Amino acid sequence: NNVELVSVSEGIRSSNKTGSMLFGIMVSIASFEKSVITERMMSGRTTKVKSGVRGFGSKLPFGYCKNTDGEIVLDDDNSKVVQYIFRKMNSLLKNSKLTKSKRTRRLLKLLQNRNFTYNGKPFTRWNVRDILNNTFYFGELKYGEIKTNHNYEPIISKRLFNQVCVG
Repeated sequence: NNVELVSVSEGIRSSNKTGSMLFGIMVSIASFEKSVITERMMSGRTTKVKSGVRGFGSKLPFGYCKNTDGEIVLDDDNSKVVQYIFRKMNSLLKNSKLTKSKRTRRLLKLLQNRNFTYNGKPFTRWNVRDILNNTFYFGELKYGEIKTNHNYEPIISKRLFNQVCVG
């Protein structure tokens, strides 16, 4: 692949030994700079998480939204759907004759009967599973190995979460 790299502004050509060495040095510096930036970003995210702030990721958990100031707040309608899902699953768990898949199907049917949707589409078992396993709903924020309480209004209690997750 006879390709030559030429930097017009620096007057460097990769076809000669000096140019090749300088390009190698420039690549090394760029790689180092990238790793420093990544390290600083991770440090900033870790600091935010430890202070209870969710300052990363674009998709908020279902039931939360951002207000006009960019703050994370409860979505009035969808937070009630999340509460409904946890309460119904908790009551379905009391029926020992229902298998896990039957409970989920029954919950999906109840959601459909109430015309509850997940971002405008019918709920799927994956949506329900993700909601029921998300600790953010009772006030826990996770990032890697870090777990802490977040600064936002929880939708459900930790007790209800534990009752549903244990079952």
